[in-house]
Amino acid sequence: MSYASNTARRYARALHEQARAQDAVPAVDDDMETLHATLEASDELGRFFQSPIISQERKHGVVRALFDERLHALSSSLLHLLVEKKREGLVQEIVQAYRALRDAEEGRVEAHAQVAHDLDKAGRDQLQAALEGLLGKQVRLTVEQNPDLIGGVVVRVGDTVYDRSVRRQLNALRSRLERGHTATPTNGAP
Repeated sequence: MSYASNTARRYARALHEQARAQDAVPAVDDDMETLHATLEASDELGRFFQSPIISQERKHGVVRALFDERLHALSSSLLHLLVEKKREGLVQEIVQAYRALRDAEEGRVEAHAQVAHDLDKAGRDQLQAALEGLLGKQVRLTVEQNPDLIGGVVVRVGDTVYDRSVRRQLNALRSRLERGHTATPTNGAP
């Protein structure tokens, strides 16, 4: 997970202020989720926005085709403004900064979970409820499969990692056993 630049945060704040002024915060919130999901699903689209060799006209055309009808006018205008100012490479960062700004306002945290085996909806709901109970906040949960974990779950919330993986438990057991073998016996035996 990368962190948004100051420029991206300024664009996100300006978008949020305009959304508030036009009573469009819920619509823009939805747009940012749509953009996030679209960019997560398509590395190609992210590279398209990053590419300096693709013309502004073509980028405006793609924004019109993909987003003008799906997004609120404010969100669509932001995308066109970014293309115009040659800052379209910041789209992902701006989306991230906007989501972080709204999460802070709403008392919500973002949690990233790694699991050994994919979770069904009931498993995701159970994990989310457990995290919300632990943190005392609403949680926006993303889950990704990581077969290296063997079993269990590793959750990152900001800078904090909750590691309940089988691998960590096995490593802890191994460390305790190694310490036990190197410790001096307490029964007086040599």
